[in-house]
Amino acid sequence: MPAKNPASQAVGSHEAAALLGVHHTIVGKMAARGLLEAQVLAAAHVTAPTKKYAIYDGGECDRNFREYEDSRAESSVGRPRAWVHMRPEAIKHLSKLKHPIQFADAIGPAEAAEILGVHCSFLTRLVNAGKIIGRRPWSPKAKGKLAQNYIYSRASCRANVRLVRQIQADGGKIGRPRKLS
Repeated sequence: MPAKNPASQAVGSHEAAALLGVHHTIVGKMAARGLLEAQVLAAAHVTAPTKKYAIYDGGECDRNFREYEDSRAESSVGRPRAWVHMRPEAIKHLSKLKHPIQFADAIGPAEAAEILGVHCSFLTRLVNAGKIIGRRPWSPKAKGKLAQNYIYSRASCRANVRLVRQIQADGGKIGRPRKLS
């Protein structure tokens, strides 16, 4: 089982911002300047099919924060990051995740639905049933609610497709037929 720390996970923008100690609007700017690696995912949301969102490598965010803090300690140049108070809460949340998703394995709803051959609205049912791995990114702005878009594990989606194909090949029926290629 992978380590349950931010260094081994794909994180959403608010999680990345908390790990970096910056405001959530700064994370995208850092990625645009090449300071962070971002993966842009298609949302495949029913009401906004063209919406996209980004995920980040939690380990890279953590390293960036530590490097910044080390450089400030050595030269005492620059101001402290203003949102560092959110960092402990984000680390606590990420360490409690049951199934952390690796950055390289992370996909969005559009790709997950395509792999599984289902409509994007069916994905959350598969996650809740434990058939695939997915999670909603944490956001301190949501106040009890979670983000709309999930981060899914590509490996778990492919494993589910293999299982469904095997059951169908053995003569079993799994609900509605899927469009498996």
